[in-house]
Amino acid sequence: MLKGKARLIHTSSGSALRFGKQFDIHDLQLEKEYRPERAYGNAKLATLLFMRELDRRYRSQGLVSVAFHSGIVGTNFACDTTYLMRHVHHGPLKRFFTISPEKGAEQLIWLATAKPIQDF
Repeated sequence: MLKGKARLIHTSSGSALRFGKQFDIHDLQLEKEYRPERAYGNAKLATLLFMRELDRRYRSQGLVSVAFHSGIVGTNFACDTTYLMRHVHHGPLKRFFTISPEKGAEQLIWLATAKPIQDF
C-alpha cells in the first residue's frame, strides 16, 4: 500500500458518535451489557480510530486514510434486526429518512477519484 500510495476509504456513521460514547476497552465483546446499537456504534468508532491512526502514521509516506458518512441510505441495512433501526430503514416512513444508494455513493466516488487527495 505504501509503494502504491494507496487511498483507504472507510465507511463511517454518525452512530460512532452517538452510540460509541460508552466504549469500554475492557469489554470489547459487550458481555456486560449487549445492545445492537452500542455494538454498531463501537464498531464504527473503532473504524474511525483505526483510520485516523493509519493516516497519522503513513500520510507523510503517501498513504492516505479517510472516512466518510454517506447518510442514511435506503438499502437492506438492518433488515434482519428487531431493533428500532429496522423501522427507520424499512418502515412506511423510509422515504422520509433515507437517501438513494446512488446519492449515498456520491461522496465515496468523489473520495475515490479526487486529485490530489493528500490535501484532505
